[in-house]
Formats: sequence, structure tokens, C-alpha cells
Amino acid sequence: MSMDDSWQEKLSCPSLWKDKIGMPVVPMPLSVASNTTDKLDLAPTPWHRVLDMISVAYAYCTHDRDDDAIALLRDCYFYILPQPFCQHECALLKEYRPAMRHVLDSFWAVMEWCRTRSTPPMLRAFVSNITPFKKLSPDLQAAVHAIHAGVSKLQHDVSLTYLDLSIMISRREGEWHWMKGNNDFCGGSAVEHLRKAHRLRPGPHTALTLAEKLPLDKCRAEAVELLGEALRLYPDHPYVLSHAGDVLVRVHGVTKTMVAEAERLLLRCRAAVGDRCYLRLRLGALCKRQGGREAEAERHFEEACRLNPADAASIRLFYMGDKSGTVSLDSLLKKKKSFL
Repeated sequence: MSMDDSWQEKLSCPSLWKDKIGMPVVPMPLSVASNTTDKLDLAPTPWHRVLDMISVAYAYCTHDRDDDAIALLRDCYFYILPQPFCQHECALLKEYRPAMRHVLDSFWAVMEWCRTRSTPPMLRAFVSNITPFKKLSPDLQAAVHAIHAGVSKLQHDVSLTYLDLSIMISRREGEWHWMKGNNDFCGGSAVEHLRKAHRLRPGPHTALTLAEKLPLDKCRAEAVELLGEALRLYPDHPYVLSHAGDVLVRVHGVTKTMVAEAERLLLRCRAAVGDRCYLRLRLGALCKRQGGREAEAERHFEEACRLNPADAASIRLFYMGDKSGTVSLDSLLKKKKSFL
């Protein structure tokens, strides 16, 4: 039984999104999903956390892990509850909650249809109560496009296309500018977008990302000021604690004092959110960058593998130079010959 054609126009979610040639959104690999889950507590805001959870849920449902996907979607619903039901305040969620709810409801409905391959009365009633995408306000449509861009970030061209659409519809929303400026493929306009983001909707992430991207030969003083601003306004925020060290070393150099301060920030973050693979990788990279602390770096990387076994092979390859878990071209050719 095929899905009701009207759903394709009414609903908007990762399972229904297509690129310009009709191909579905490419889900993140499970190793990347594991990394993303590891960093959820370090998200700049609850909005970013929910967006990452939707991305991971989509990866799970495309890898036959429906129970895990459903569990994540339930958590997403919890996070978008308004005050006083949910004990956090997020301006982005408050403003764009209907857009996030539209994507979540659409995603839930499509997952339920895929599970049963039928449209029972309860599911039809649920879908009938979802506001069609075309009836959302322009600002909410821009938010849905931004969510699409976030879920599609492995497809850089698709992600940038939808961010451009979001910005065209809602030019004064700083978050869409931040998402574009933070995209590695944004090009020369990245700093311009990040400046707009920090001016229009400043947050724990906007100052640090701008400081990371500014050319130091011309803007070192500004980068120092932005770093100080982030640490002053958000001294205990996990995102700031986990990212400020890199900016600190970038701006002031790999000195013993700066490395010690960057390490202190990472350890404060670990005390706040617990031991995480991501933090161990940052600690290890910092030790390695300073030099003379290779054994200590190795211990951090080994602990990262233990904390995130799903990505252990990548960690060993990219951080520890261990190629034993990879397949060489020669071995592939030998295997091919053995089949001929």
C-alpha cells in the first residue's frame, strides 16, 4: 500500500525530503550519530539539541533501529514543551516551536505508516491535525527549511541551498546566518554571516564561532574581545567550556599558560556534563599539540575509544595513526582476484 499522495504536500520531515534530482536526504553514518549523541549535552541551546536529535533519529530509522529513533523523537517532544512543563527557556524554541512541532509530527506519522504500511483511523486523525507546511507563516517555513538544512549537513550543497532559502524568507533571523557561516563550505561570506548572527541573535555559540573564523592578521583584537565576552556571559555553559580553549590557543598561541587554561576549561566542562568521548578527544589533541605529552594524549584517545566504541576505528585512525582497522587498496584487489 502506498502512502497517501496528499501527505507529500502536507508534511515536511527527513523521511520525505528530497534534493533537486529527487534523491532522499543522506543520513549520517551510525558512527557520526554516535558522536552527535555524545555531544548533545554540549549543544548551545535546546533548539540545537533537538535538531541534532532529529538528525540522529533519522539515521537510526534508516539503519533499522526504529525503537531507538522513536525513543529520541519522544525526547524531542519533551524538549519542545513550553514552560512551566519543561524547565528550560529557549528563545529559538519559543519562537519556532510550531515549525519544530510540524517536523516532529510529520516524522512520527511517516514512521508509523512505515511500521504498519496502513493508515488506521487514529493515524489519519493525527495527520489531519497537522498544520500543512504551506499554511505555516513565512517565518515558520523558514525555520522548517533551516531544520532541513541541519539534517542535510552531510550534503553541503543541499544544506546551503535551504539555508539560503531560510535567509531569503527571514533575513533578520540570526540563527540562519549562524548556520550558514558555520558551514565549512560557506566560503568567503562566512565571517559576514557570523557577524550578522552575533548581532541579530547572540548566544553562547555566536561569539566563539565568529572568533574561530576571524582572520587573525586583521582581527586578533576583536577575536580576543569575543572570547572574553563568551566567557563573561556564559562562564558555566558546556558549549563555551568545550570550545573556548581552542579559541584561546588560536588567539594567544600554544604556550604553556594558554594550554593549561584551555585544559582547565575542558576539565570544568567534563565536571559539568560527565566524561565524554568528545572531551577526551579535545584533551588528547591539546596534549599532542603542546608536544612532549604524547603518552598522555594516547591515554585520552584510548579512553575516547572506550566511551564511544562505535567510532573507535575512526578515532584510532585519525587521532592515533592506527591503520589496522582500515582496508587497503591492495587487499581489496587481492580479494577481487580471489573471486575471479
